[in-house]
Amino acid sequence: MLAIKLHIKEVSDYPFLRKKREDFSCAMRYAYVRIHLHKKAELLPMIKERFEMNDIEARSVYTEAKAKFEQTKKGKENIEGRLVEIGKELKKLSKKGHKSEKDVRREFKLNQKKVALGQSLGKDITFGGKHRLRRISYLSNFRGKRMAMNDGRQIDVDKDLGELREEYVQQRLLSIYLLGEANQKGNRFFSFDFKNKKITYKPKKGTKIEIKFNCPQGQMELLQRLQELAEKKEMALTVRIGQDEVNIYYDDALLSGYYIDEQARKVEWQEAVKDIIDPEEKAAIIKGVYKKYYEMFDVQRLNGKIPYRIFSWDNNPNHLGCVIQDFKGAVPRTVYAWHYDLTEINKKPPKGATKKERKRINQKREHGLKHIWDDIFATLMYFKCGYFGSENLDLKQKDGEDSSREANRQTKNIWLRELSSQLIDKYITKYGIIHRKINAAYTSTIGNLLHNFIDPINAAIEIGRRAFFQFHEDSFYPEICAGTIDHAMSRLLALNPQLRDVGSLKDCTNWVEIHRSIRGITGLRYRVSSYDDMCLIHTNPSKRSESTKLKHSKIKKYIFAN
Repeated sequence: MLAIKLHIKEVSDYPFLRKKREDFSCAMRYAYVRIHLHKKAELLPMIKERFEMNDIEARSVYTEAKAKFEQTKKGKENIEGRLVEIGKELKKLSKKGHKSEKDVRREFKLNQKKVALGQSLGKDITFGGKHRLRRISYLSNFRGKRMAMNDGRQIDVDKDLGELREEYVQQRLLSIYLLGEANQKGNRFFSFDFKNKKITYKPKKGTKIEIKFNCPQGQMELLQRLQELAEKKEMALTVRIGQDEVNIYYDDALLSGYYIDEQARKVEWQEAVKDIIDPEEKAAIIKGVYKKYYEMFDVQRLNGKIPYRIFSWDNNPNHLGCVIQDFKGAVPRTVYAWHYDLTEINKKPPKGATKKERKRINQKREHGLKHIWDDIFATLMYFKCGYFGSENLDLKQKDGEDSSREANRQTKNIWLRELSSQLIDKYITKYGIIHRKINAAYTSTIGNLLHNFIDPINAAIEIGRRAFFQFHEDSFYPEICAGTIDHAMSRLLALNPQLRDVGSLKDCTNWVEIHRSIRGITGLRYRVSSYDDMCLIHTNPSKRSESTKLKHSKIKKYIFAN
């Protein structure tokens, strides 16, 4: 599902719309606190009766509350998992007879993190803002007085309290959320007139609220296409109305034409099992129908593409490496390899930069990333790639991990993982490419020891191999042949001419042992970090040329000759 954001310009009856938002907010909070106590069939009638809602309104409230509840639940499960990992590490540290200064510092940090996570685990979501509610509670003890702040300012408690309460009420006011229905011309509560930039909200008979909006001209073609599909009863449009904007949610897979016909699938398996009594046999038949439709979906997406060609990528804060490979024969072939240099757009802003200037720098970085993914998928479609391989982007830093502030800035703020993930999902659905996410453990080590490009491209090659053979048995790691260790040692010696202690690699029998052995040698460098490193370890390195096609002056794109 994707959303189009429309900025509200004018509302014909704003007080009514606000009252409706208040009703939906109360209903959503009511459903949220009861969703774990009642089944859907029990809770829906309760919502309908208490808030005088119809079936679709109650279902919409339930869906919103369920999503919020699952989000909170997942967050708590993640916290529990982190607490378990911290407990294991603390147990290991406690068993050490003599602790180094680093161990003591790490143990202290882990204990601090454990306490903080334990406290957050018992807390639930606070509609309106937890910090704001605490502030209101505190200031309520000093009504009618003036207070001195830590910075020397004097504040009027009653005035600040009034402003905080207004903010709190405003933040508790949630959006109206109404599920779409394809057979009701997109949504039974709305008439869409995107051509004239307006929608009409019809909450009940005789009531019509006209909402006029502004949106970029580039979105008008998409909006009109959605309206055409909605009027043909082929597209459901879910609508969310907030304070200043309207969001229209639509199924991008349906719009692109690459999707599984769930209705036809349901009809087929229901027909197939209608005379079957045995539960196991019934389950096997349903599974077979689902498998058939997934296979048909793969055939549909691979139509017009090369089925043995895969694109893969790897990212580090300052470089994004890309490679297209063919796996037609016994030996994989690199079709195209390139990388983007992000050093310029990732520069730290000046120390005296204002908040507005920092925001502008971040916006430029996001803009640059959008250019990169637009360029990547244009290249993918040119080369007719059937598959897209990537590492799982949901990576977590270990709690208490000793890392510099600059490393944290780059890995947590600069990478923009969430934006990349959103753009990838958008283009994958649009072009019907099969996406395979893999566990990227040791891909950098393996890639840099086996392949002949720079670090992010080397890792991308291994990610692509692992993704293409994802469902093949015993294919997670590449085979280690007789010359693999010798080849790896020669490369390491070329990168570390002053460090000769790489003999421990001779006793390694698998990639995990090789990785641990390398990391165990102090100061050993194994990443091919630059083109100069390539020239250092290869007698005949691939030539690199700079491309001028990317429409962003501060991002450099380099292509390697085959």
